[in-house]
Amino acid sequence: MSIEQVSVEIQKEEKKEDKEEKKEEKKEEKKEEKKEENKEEKKENKLEKISNISKEIIKKYNMKITSKNILPIIHSIMEIIETIKDIKGMQKKELCIECLHWMIDNCSETSDNIKTLHELVDTVAPTSIDLLVSVSKGMTELASKKIEKCEYNCPCF
Repeated sequence: MSIEQVSVEIQKEEKKEDKEEKKEEKKEEKKEEKKEENKEEKKENKLEKISNISKEIIKKYNMKITSKNILPIIHSIMEIIETIKDIKGMQKKELCIECLHWMIDNCSETSDNIKTLHELVDTVAPTSIDLLVSVSKGMTELASKKIEKCEYNCPCF
């Protein structure tokens, strides 16, 4: 083989390798596009769930979220979220918190300051959710103790 022939063969091999690299790059690009589409789809599904749950709470209980009724609303949201089978613990907690934020942003008749309500949700909701879950699972003495009436027959318990 002459030098020219070798050079031509090398060029052919390089072109072949370039074509294969381009094919691989296109495959990777398609994979990335699919991943992005899936992310967007999941995000849309999540937003739809948040919206639907929040609307259901508003419609069912005619509740406008305020600092006074935030705990009953958390409880109501948790009851609805509990029926969702395709998400687990922490995801349910996050979904509940996101529903609360959605309700604050989309209920224009809130009597409290919106910023204050968002801060309240961020500080109170996570621990409240954890507490409600532990009570529902019987993991606290509150759920397991029977309270007897006191000797004075007062209505304290």
